[in-house]
Amino acid sequence: MRITTLITEKKYLRLTAGFFIATILAASTPAPRVNAAILPVKDSDTPPTRVEDLRAGASSSSPENLTFVGETLFFTATDGNVGRELWKLNPPYKKAELVKDIQPGYESSDPEQITAFGNLVFFSARDSAGVELWVSEPPYDSYSTHRVADLNEGGDSNPRELTPIGNALFFAADNGLNGREIFKTEPPYQTVDLVADIWKGPHGSNPREFTRIGWMLFYIAGDSSSTEIWRSDPPYNPGTAIKSTNIARNGDAEIYDLTLVDNIIFFSGNDGESGNELYKLEAPYSTAVRVTDIKGDAPSTLMIYPINDTKPDWITHIGSYVFFAGNIGLSGTELYISKPPYEPTSTFIIKDLNKGIGGSNPRNLTPVGTTLFFTADDGNSGIELWKTVPPYDEDHITQVADIYKGKGASDPRFLTPTGSTLFFTADDGTYGHELYMSEPPYEDYTTVRMSDLYSGWQTSHSHSFAAIDRTLYFSADDGKTGQELWKVEGSFWMPSTGFAPNRVTVIKEQPKDEQYQNLNSLQLIIPSLSLNSEIVGVLPKNKGWDLTWLWNQVGYLQGTAFPTYQGNSVLTAHVSLPNGKPGPFANLALLKFDDPIQVNAWGNTYTYRVRSVERVLPDDRSAFRHEDKSWLTLITCQGFDEASGTYQYRTVVKAALVEVNPGQ
Repeated sequence: MRITTLITEKKYLRLTAGFFIATILAASTPAPRVNAAILPVKDSDTPPTRVEDLRAGASSSSPENLTFVGETLFFTATDGNVGRELWKLNPPYKKAELVKDIQPGYESSDPEQITAFGNLVFFSARDSAGVELWVSEPPYDSYSTHRVADLNEGGDSNPRELTPIGNALFFAADNGLNGREIFKTEPPYQTVDLVADIWKGPHGSNPREFTRIGWMLFYIAGDSSSTEIWRSDPPYNPGTAIKSTNIARNGDAEIYDLTLVDNIIFFSGNDGESGNELYKLEAPYSTAVRVTDIKGDAPSTLMIYPINDTKPDWITHIGSYVFFAGNIGLSGTELYISKPPYEPTSTFIIKDLNKGIGGSNPRNLTPVGTTLFFTADDGNSGIELWKTVPPYDEDHITQVADIYKGKGASDPRFLTPTGSTLFFTADDGTYGHELYMSEPPYEDYTTVRMSDLYSGWQTSHSHSFAAIDRTLYFSADDGKTGQELWKVEGSFWMPSTGFAPNRVTVIKEQPKDEQYQNLNSLQLIIPSLSLNSEIVGVLPKNKGWDLTWLWNQVGYLQGTAFPTYQGNSVLTAHVSLPNGKPGPFANLALLKFDDPIQVNAWGNTYTYRVRSVERVLPDDRSAFRHEDKSWLTLITCQGFDEASGTYQYRTVVKAALVEVNPGQ
């Protein structure tokens, strides 16, 4: 079962800083609260439920650092009998168990950096030796949880940036001799080795933002001359560290936001002359190339420093498209896109949402399928939730919902996708920050508050989200039992992909506003089924996807990952056509493990291999679960019941991308 990874520490810290600034501004100019009688709020039909009152009564167990490892949820908390320690929650997710009381009694070990590595759990924690690296193995109990090593015998090594490569775990730490550098541990995870000593001596290079490409580990680090991007290659010893960029002419290149897109690393950097701009680093990873150099508007005579750099922030991507928030001078910060070959001519602003001085200041860029969500202020409705969809131009960027009506800011936070559902917190101006969700097609009418968890104007402090399949777990306070562990499930519609077999079904003409989208000749080929079919785009509606008019086409369910992109791309076709004859997926259940499935797109052939064939119930949610790499999920109906006139099951085939070759 795949796991949805949540908010990175880097962006969580940036978000926290934003909250602090926003709090100061709000304190100086408080926004008026809105009368609840004027703006009634419709809550979801599936409100959150508390998993467990771990610390009974009104006191809080304060769950934090929620992380799934397989089907087990790990988190830190205190039940009042022990300090803050590591806990686990196994299916059916009703009763939490203490993993180990590392600091016995009321003392806290304060576990952090919880990282899944296969079925292992690595984390940092404090005991009598200080803050060091720990590991827990199944069954995740006191006997199978131990400190890896006392790396810094005179203090805290304080491990961070835990990153697996092969069977080794890499991390940044301070051994008390070399300063903060890169180390690794390998099976049986009882010793630690130095990987790179970038800044010789006790100073430390402070490596951060670990990014792996195959066996290469990239990171930002500083030596005695400058702070740049470095990399370490096998065998990962101090002699293999290589400086990959040399941007800075005056020391610190101000590099941040390392973002991997198709083996290219994008980042923000400053060469000391052009200001902070977008750069790319691609094979052989020895020279960085500047993508942008946006000078912006002429500076005001009242300004001490000119506005002459892009200041790219919140860099993210959907497929090969790179998005970021960029400065356009006195007009402020707006949303940008960069397309291959990632040059100034293919990098441009999508839309000036907040015209004039100020900018809309896009933040929290979060992809869900082919939809990019972000928060922004257009100058009319305050900070609200926005989206942009293909082709990502000014005609395809819209506000999802004005939750705090008028100029008040609902200030959406913690944007977290589970399947095609986006969860986040927001303030409607009356009930405080509470949990919301938006579902396809991500409009006002499909964006609802889950509930007023903490009744009244107080906030429930919902945060620390972790998702598995379409269930979201989080920490929240209902005002009665304190801050405890909660969960909520996204609603779900499995597509119906079959008419009654061996009979004619009359269907109405397809409305123009529901026409399927041409995807530029994408083709699905399944050799063992002799299938070669066009793929068309099916837009989601408030009740799912309407597949009535597919016939011999294969439908791509928009809202899932675009075919060939990273993530889970869901395709569907009829098992039986309206004329009663077999449809394209009539024999889908006959596929076997490792059978090839091909997608022809953009002159390339993307070959996937079948990894599972299952028969599931119509309300099974696993078909839409998140995948980190490129996967195809094929769905069709199975088991027609004459009495009810419906299909009782769905056939679900999952296939992983294994190779990409030029087309014939």
